[in-house]
Amino acid sequence: MTSARRVFGDGRCSFNGPTLNGNEKDYIKFSDFVDYRATDFERVKRDYGDYFKWSIIVDFLGFNREGSEEMRLPRMRRQKFVPQNKSELDLFNVKEHIQQHFDELFGAEHDDEIIVSTDRGDLFNYRITKFDQCGFSKEIEKNIKLRKYEFPTPIQRAVIPLVMRSRQDIMGHAQTGSGKTAAFILPIINEIQRIVDLKRNNLGNKANSLVNKDSPYCIILSPTRELAQQLYEETRSFVARTNVSVAQSYGDIPMRHTLDLKDQGCDIFVVTCGRLRHHVMDGHIKLACLRYFVLDEADKLIKDRQFFASVDEVKSHPNLYPDNRMLLFSATFSNDVQMLAQNHLKTGYYFIRIGKMNKAVDLIRQEFIEVKKHDKLELLVEMLKKNSVRKILPNGDEYLVPEFKTIVFVEEKRDSDRIAIALVYHKFKVMSINGDRSQKQRSEALEKFKRGIFHILVATNVLARGVNIPDVKHVV
Repeated sequence: MTSARRVFGDGRCSFNGPTLNGNEKDYIKFSDFVDYRATDFERVKRDYGDYFKWSIIVDFLGFNREGSEEMRLPRMRRQKFVPQNKSELDLFNVKEHIQQHFDELFGAEHDDEIIVSTDRGDLFNYRITKFDQCGFSKEIEKNIKLRKYEFPTPIQRAVIPLVMRSRQDIMGHAQTGSGKTAAFILPIINEIQRIVDLKRNNLGNKANSLVNKDSPYCIILSPTRELAQQLYEETRSFVARTNVSVAQSYGDIPMRHTLDLKDQGCDIFVVTCGRLRHHVMDGHIKLACLRYFVLDEADKLIKDRQFFASVDEVKSHPNLYPDNRMLLFSATFSNDVQMLAQNHLKTGYYFIRIGKMNKAVDLIRQEFIEVKKHDKLELLVEMLKKNSVRKILPNGDEYLVPEFKTIVFVEEKRDSDRIAIALVYHKFKVMSINGDRSQKQRSEALEKFKRGIFHILVATNVLARGVNIPDVKHVV
């Protein structure tokens, strides 16, 4: 038995369809496949009530409680979120950024896959093979060693010298996990450190009073909050022990907290699109010193009109630093995206391609399964139960551990909750993540999944862009 749900403006639920009539012995059938007892509702409410929406749980179980005060959906004020900065120990945790088969995928034998082109015809063929060839400051070199980077990857071999030795815009394409972030952020930090140190030397005894509160030299634009947080943490690890400051801003972080963080220094500003427009319009961020405008996961930023409006506003701003450079990076670049991007790239920009365009990582085995819409959940459960291990807690509760740490991607926010709750009833430790979650919930869900508290994460596209999650072996 299933039911259709309607939510009114005041939060009341209305259902059409079969009812339980208060009989807790009745069975509830979801998606013509899963049988549950009504008493299981109390377990979901107890374990997940603060996370999943009441409406999703009630609808999923097929309850008809129209007019019941118990089922009124609380109108909750969206929680603000202050992300906790990782400790230096966590920032340099090798498990966070170097995965299995890294050497095999990105070693020196892949040098012949580097292709650099430009519409001016003057190719820039200089490559680095070691980080000590870059001329980085001793602080940056130490941070590279602490990150356990032994050699530059192909995208880094090509991009680092281009950022340091040319003045052209750059569009870089390389597969996921290839080191694109370090490719652009290392030379940018090195240049900003040179500028900041020169200013500090000129100030002499007043150098300690030098704080860049509102005029970043570099803005890194991200399409999602999760990626923005990751970029911020990576940048923090590379600016350690330098005089370069980094700040971040994205939705759900209180504006007052963001402004306080920015006022402590924002030589590099990591931000999402909506917040960037807000800061520029309100004068919190000035563009007069902006040397580098970086678009990470650029194809997403360019294809989405709302996102691209933020790019337009920066590039057309009357006070924008005239000699600014635009750096675009992504694992996918369609021909349409490349054509749109050219509207903002200077003539003679460099296009760096590593390997074949829009190709999946070589070590990923892909399998396509044709299945009817209403059979998807049944097949998913069957796949996850295969080779799973049953565990029993001291209190007698039992759960299943799937063979592999798994992410399930769905299109609709509502489906992420439905599928997650369905898997919970099959005794899996599952959490969902989507745009309806507060940032606190999203961050906690992602962190607990990374730590292995949850074994399955059901996600929408908020997690589909550039986020590094160690040890994931199975993606649906």
